Amino acid sequence: MAEQYRRKNRGIDITLLLMGAVVLLLVIFAFWLGGWHLVVSGLKQAADTVQFVWLRLLLGITLGGLIPVLIPVKLISKWLGLESGFKGILTGCGLSIFMYGGPYASFPVIASLHRAGAAAGPVISLLTGLGWLGLGALISYQMPFLGIRLSLARFIACLLIIPLVGIAGGALYELMGRFSVKGRTP
Repeated sequence: MAEQYRRKNRGIDITLLLMGAVVLLLVIFAFWLGGWHLVVSGLKQAADTVQFVWLRLLLGITLGGLIPVLIPVKLISKWLGLESGFKGILTGCGLSIFMYGGPYASFPVIASLHRAGAAAGPVISLLTGLGWLGLGALISYQMPFLGIRLSLARFIACLLIIPLVGIAGGALYELMGRFSVKGRTP
């Protein structure tokens, strides 16, 4: 499994090329607006961000790397794979309620689940639920500032919508796969 992932992700892909092109364009634009001073100022801000997130990102990636070796692929497939159907979408939605730690921890874990066999619908449900259903945010921020009634009304409405997003997103993912280049979709 790990060797297969390593082989599949070597080299440059379209996302990396696109990000590199956008960065290069922004560097040129910053130089045009303010010369090297503005470019260096932007690079210093980037370095400050790296200094803040590097450890969180490293721990999140490590956590994501441990998922496929600690959780059997059969179990991931059973609960989140293609054969899980609507149960997988509900499982992804349910996991999102209890996942906490921001994108540094959650995205490497979700990517790891997807590589280990979680289908698109459950993954989309999980990703959508992260922003909409987090129990930590509900208790820590929403209820104290917005009150219980408004917070719970929003939370329950999101519980009803997210499975629909998972179904629609899974169907779109499959449809898009029919039109993409073979071997390029994870």
